[in-house]
Amino acid sequence: MPGMEFASELVIRAALAGYSISEVPTTLRPDGRGRPSHLHTWRDGWRHLRFLCVFAPRQLLIAPGILLILLGLAGASWLLPGERRIGGVGFDVSALVYACLSILVGAQLVMFGGFAQLYGIQEGLVKQVAHAWWSRMFRLETCVATGLALIGIGVAGTILAVSVWSDTDFGPLDPRKEIRIVVPSATAVALGVSVVFAGLFASLLSLRTARPGRSTPVLPRPRPLPQRSV
Repeated sequence: MPGMEFASELVIRAALAGYSISEVPTTLRPDGRGRPSHLHTWRDGWRHLRFLCVFAPRQLLIAPGILLILLGLAGASWLLPGERRIGGVGFDVSALVYACLSILVGAQLVMFGGFAQLYGIQEGLVKQVAHAWWSRMFRLETCVATGLALIGIGVAGTILAVSVWSDTDFGPLDPRKEIRIVVPSATAVALGVSVVFAGLFASLLSLRTARPGRSTPVLPRPRPLPQRSV
């Protein structure tokens, strides 16, 4: 029911605004309704949980995204030189592919979390203290420079892969060696393109639009001209 979200919204907004929250003891009594409750346990509970998650982009998106990026970078760095073994289990190019996938997914989560933070700032849901940091991180110039650097790294890796292929007169290659160059290069290109367009989208979110009743001046009504009889 809407009352569930409204009660939680009051508490969340008060916490985000830095208000002091205290608990007041009360006594609950059975209601006098003669009909069953309109609440549905799973449907209304899920809607309430989804509403709470909207106000927690850091815990829901940014923190898991950073963790995935770190795990992906560590795994890719560990697997790039060659096959690794832990006990009797071997990790090769298949694990490298999933490590690069972890980097991409983590970066997407961090960017979506940043978008949510910027939107919350524009709507007054998040404190303005975080505005400067997120604005610097998602500046269009910064994102374009970072994205082009990543694309350049990916293109350089692609050129290296093609040169290795040309050494064999463009014949068959050892896929285990070639994938160690191609997959990270493709990951860098995909990540660079995502970062560039993330900066563009973040700059659109940062635009302040004119809202009715705030920036539009209200002009006085013109006075009617006096009527003259002929």
